[in-house]
Amino acid sequence: MPDVGGSLTQWHVHSDLCLTDNPDQKVLAGFTFGGRSCPPGTTKAGNTPMLHVWMVPNECGPFAGIEVGGHSASQGCGHSHTPTGPIISLDDRVSPRDVGIIDFQDALIGPAAYDLVSLLQDARVNVNESLETRLLGHYVSRILERDAAFDAEEFRFAYAALGAQRNTKILGIFARLAMRDGKRQYLAHMPRIWGYLERNLKHEGLQGLAAWYDLNLPRSLRAQALRI
Repeated sequence: MPDVGGSLTQWHVHSDLCLTDNPDQKVLAGFTFGGRSCPPGTTKAGNTPMLHVWMVPNECGPFAGIEVGGHSASQGCGHSHTPTGPIISLDDRVSPRDVGIIDFQDALIGPAAYDLVSLLQDARVNVNESLETRLLGHYVSRILERDAAFDAEEFRFAYAALGAQRNTKILGIFARLAMRDGKRQYLAHMPRIWGYLERNLKHEGLQGLAAWYDLNLPRSLRAQALRI
């Protein structure tokens, strides 16, 4: 493998990717988590080398040791970008079909927990922790009613891990928008997103990630306004 970034880059191999069969453009269409086969119209990619780029010097990066791929029971069609904004009310339909979602720019196959955490931790809208906890519990209980084999604890871990990853990504995106594009209005959302991330890091399965944040971005620093 070529050395393209020194210690800030790390090659790794995926053996569970499903790519579309279109010879003109291979697109990632899913994964083979839990011993699953690739869906029709796709082919397993084999050992595909990819590159991780870390923004800080770290042997493996803070998220490298967190695996949520084993939560195969929670895989499905996802919107990947589900804040409250794209949700609309369809008054002429009977519940639950009276809820519509627009803006399918990021639709894909992935963990169901990702859409749920993007909704219950909306980057632009305050969702208090008690409401989030109640709605997450409601979702889990309804899934258990339909599937007794559903692993609620594993799902809650995936929810916290994906939430931490998502909120970290959003913090970086909003900082970039302010610095590069002069869109300083995004800085107003940063305290909310840090708050969501704090909730995610409380999960016992994310103690290592929480320790990384405490070392590299201590709470005193997180509480300061971003100087851009």
